Amino acid sequence: MNNKTFSNLILSLILLTGTLACSDQARQSATVQQSLEFIVIGDWGMQGNATQVQIAQQMEQLAATYTIDFIVTTGDNFYPFGVKTADDPAWQKNYESVYALPHIKDIPWYITLGNHDYFGEFQAEIDYARQHPRWILPANYHARDFMRNDKLLARMLFVDSNPYLKEYLARPDLYHHVNEQDSAAQTAWIEKQLNDDQPVWKLLFAHHPLYSSGEHGDTVELIQGWTGLFEQYHVDAYFAGHDHHLEHIKPPAATHYFISGGGGATIRHVGQGPHTLYSLSSHGFAHVTLDATCMRVRFINAEGTELYQTAIAATPAMSCAKTAD
Repeated sequence: MNNKTFSNLILSLILLTGTLACSDQARQSATVQQSLEFIVIGDWGMQGNATQVQIAQQMEQLAATYTIDFIVTTGDNFYPFGVKTADDPAWQKNYESVYALPHIKDIPWYITLGNHDYFGEFQAEIDYARQHPRWILPANYHARDFMRNDKLLARMLFVDSNPYLKEYLARPDLYHHVNEQDSAAQTAWIEKQLNDDQPVWKLLFAHHPLYSSGEHGDTVELIQGWTGLFEQYHVDAYFAGHDHHLEHIKPPAATHYFISGGGGATIRHVGQGPHTLYSLSSHGFAHVTLDATCMRVRFINAEGTELYQTAIAATPAMSCAKTAD
């Protein structure tokens, strides 16, 4: 082989390697653009206790393997009595120090409020968000659109269920400022957000479950106020906490109901209702993957074990494999 031939061979190999690397990068980029991955955790703000730390470590392990775009809370972010100010010491103890692990320390959090957050000053959580962009809570209810490949893949509503509960409205001394919230205005806002056929997926997150086989049971006010909207505007899934367990409920209508309330608080007994597909009294969180055809939901416990998984097609005409990979 002469020098010119050898040089040409080396150049070809370099070009081929570059092309393969570019192709691999393009494939990875396309994967990121096509899918959306996030964690749903509820009832978690336990002063950095051992269980909360253990679950944070499992979230870190998950984020080391998957590209987690964000984390959603289903409320009760600060036990037992919420926070008073944006510089309350509980921020460090409950949140900043616990979720400072390398793969999760910069991931944004989308926040909903629970009843324990109303025991304090929920406005302090909004004020904190103005100073810390990772904590996303512009108001006590808010929405976000997520695009993939120039298509509106998901519209997510992070709503405040507390002002709908008659028990809370009767105790403004305990649930601070709950009587000052306009639940009718929020319901109108929810309907406006849902009245749009563009999103492939419509997901809602709040603290209180509509349906639950746990200690608190169903929330009648939300069933009466929201199920009609969910059916009319084809809500795909509703994620809640409040009951400290993991559950998947599928009534005859289209919406799937998930409870992810095992983020650190003491777990409670759960049974099974007529439409329960899965329930377990366990700590843990949900790992959700969305793409244009499928939503995959997994429950993972504090030891990192996958307890349950389900795959939901975007439309009845579609199908997807029952795997999170």
